[in-house]
Amino acid sequence: CNFVAERLSQPMDVLDAPPEWRRSTVLSIPDIRNMLPNQEDLSNHADKVRLQAVSDPEVLRALASALGAGAAEAEEAATIVCSMAITPAAAINMCTGGVVSALCNSMAKRREYLPMRWRLAALAWLSQYDEIHGQLFKANAVEILALQTARADGSHANSAIRPDVLAAISLVFLCTSGGSDVATKVPLRTVHSMVNLLHRRLLTTDSVSVVKSSLFCGLPVYYRPCFLTKALAALLEASSSHIAV
Repeated sequence: CNFVAERLSQPMDVLDAPPEWRRSTVLSIPDIRNMLPNQEDLSNHADKVRLQAVSDPEVLRALASALGAGAAEAEEAATIVCSMAITPAAAINMCTGGVVSALCNSMAKRREYLPMRWRLAALAWLSQYDEIHGQLFKANAVEILALQTARADGSHANSAIRPDVLAAISLVFLCTSGGSDVATKVPLRTVHSMVNLLHRRLLTTDSVSVVKSSLFCGLPVYYRPCFLTKALAALLEASSSHIAV
């Protein structure tokens, strides 16, 4: 998939001007959300704004702080992580800014008893970048995600929201670094769900429909087909048992 390469090939000087939110002394999550473009906006300008945000230490501190707060604040912060994790460099910035460790810690503390679907989605977005796998392993992401794969529906009124599939997608990406040891933690039943997500995405052509129809595990977030093809390829390379599915 050339998605990341396409984004990186565009002229994006993220240092050409300070973002507007720097005028505020203390940032809140609503402040950051209001400054960021919508999920379905894939323009070069929108990506530039996202990269400015993820390069700002104040933004990263605000996200890390919110992730360490209550479940509602952590979930709201995680939606922003999903929006900003668009390149390996963005993911690395979130590691150095303490966002990734705060994200994993928030999930470890609350385990399966409170909603964390956006945090699981954020972890899936971050896990696609091999460059930060070492940090995710150090933050015990594999163990945290393995607990979540047991949650097949049931805990949400909207059965389209699949915490187990979200967790499995992250584990699948981590197979590229963790190999078969990580692959054994991916439930076989989730392979069909991931293939179905890919199939549905291939049938939906525009970004607005992808977001508004909540194609991605019941969440209004944009994803490209290559997001899932990369994940499935990593799993099949690491595990012969999943190939049979």
